[in-house]
Amino acid sequence: MKKVLAIAALFLLQGCFLFLGLQAAPAETFSRKQVETHILRFEFEQAVRLLLICDDPYAKAYYLNHIHFFRFFATDDAGYRKSFLQSCELSLSVFDKMPKSSPYKKYYQAEVYFLRGIAHFLSKKYVNAGLDLNSSYSRVKSNMLEFPTFRSNYKLMGLYEAGLSAVPEKYQYITNLLGFKGDLKKGLEKMKIAAHMAEVFPEEAALLNCYAERKLMDDTDQALACMRKLYSQSPDNMLYTFMLANIAVNNRRSGEALKYLAAIESWRNNKQIFYIQFLDYLRGKAHFYQLNYVEAQKDLNRFITRYKGSNFLGDALFKRALIYELNGNHETAAVYFKEIAAMTGNDFDLDNYAIRYAPIYAARPFNNEELALQKARNLFDGGFFELAAEVLQPMIKQSSTLSEEAQLELHYRMGRIYQEQKRMQLAKDFYRIAMGSTAQGNSPGFWMKVYSVYYLGGIHEREKNTDEAIRLYKLALSYKDYQHQNDLQQMAKSGLSRLK
Repeated sequence: MKKVLAIAALFLLQGCFLFLGLQAAPAETFSRKQVETHILRFEFEQAVRLLLICDDPYAKAYYLNHIHFFRFFATDDAGYRKSFLQSCELSLSVFDKMPKSSPYKKYYQAEVYFLRGIAHFLSKKYVNAGLDLNSSYSRVKSNMLEFPTFRSNYKLMGLYEAGLSAVPEKYQYITNLLGFKGDLKKGLEKMKIAAHMAEVFPEEAALLNCYAERKLMDDTDQALACMRKLYSQSPDNMLYTFMLANIAVNNRRSGEALKYLAAIESWRNNKQIFYIQFLDYLRGKAHFYQLNYVEAQKDLNRFITRYKGSNFLGDALFKRALIYELNGNHETAAVYFKEIAAMTGNDFDLDNYAIRYAPIYAARPFNNEELALQKARNLFDGGFFELAAEVLQPMIKQSSTLSEEAQLELHYRMGRIYQEQKRMQLAKDFYRIAMGSTAQGNSPGFWMKVYSVYYLGGIHEREKNTDEAIRLYKLALSYKDYQHQNDLQQMAKSGLSRLK
């Protein structure tokens, strides 16, 4: 039966090539390096042409499955998700026929299960996600024991070790299922090895390593330096640009991100490249933080009207509604806020934040203090720290007249501004004031109190006050049920892992 499935899978894989209407050029020869380069450049047709002349059916199935995953990744489209899941089934049936003596067998299987687990996770199929991640982890763990010099193992094992060291409480079932808590430092070491020595997709391992520097090591400068190096080697690579701009936008460097995103139109109009739809959202977000609301609205509207998925849609709609509110058009803003309020939450904190605040913002126009706080948020997120402080300074003088939540945000935001300006004593002072707020878990702004605890812990970590940093990270983790909780828990757990 397995033999029949494998043969059927090969015919179906070949059918995928025929469906694309592609033929290999006579002068072309198969090369892993060339195929991987085309895939990471999202030049999928060129990659398929090379796969047509590949005489290794297992490599052919593996790379084609990667293409299907990236099509889903770039669009969050249900149709591409379905094609990817079908490809996973076909690929796994092909890999069953590989000889056990090959280090590629379990590695290919582990990768397919890992990617399928990610797809299930994004679609809220958590049980399926956990089962697939367990299948992936068990295979790569076994493969490392059987083939310790096969360096591609290090990418997946590094991801598991690093990622599972800082799992938010909501997803703790994954670590329970795997029976493994991870080790941040060992995981990152393995990922670095894979980035230099992996037999399969070393550049992909390098991308993931850069992202881990930001997400798990809380080192934005190192992460940006890492990504800039990759970008400099291939500045016209859309995926590299997306990853670099994403780190920049989300770390108060939107001006830098816009320079990288200037090539969006050329990629969107290039039929040789499979366009990453999130680029429009990312550039709209960067313009929004630069207070360029005209351009922000153009990009956000393009994303909203063409995007067929759900992840980050809530945040895109929320920012579009805020543009109308900030321009004094509450009537239109309220329509959009109500639309967001009716949405279902997902696993992304930004979307859940939008859904939480949308009904509040729909109820009435912003008052003066709310307009000032929103402007300060945008200026801060855009990297304009002095201007953000200028907006907030008059509010400090009259803070006693502000609402409890406005006071909390004022003190939290000033702490963030001073921290970015390296004025650490002032940052610590404002964080401590924010920590003293009486806000409770049912308050929309309570998350800023929790984050003040975390960021104060981060300052103590950098000042080598290890005991105090550990105390504050643990305190931050003790709070429950607030906005941005997943991100905070991951960051605080990463902090504790760094201080072991």
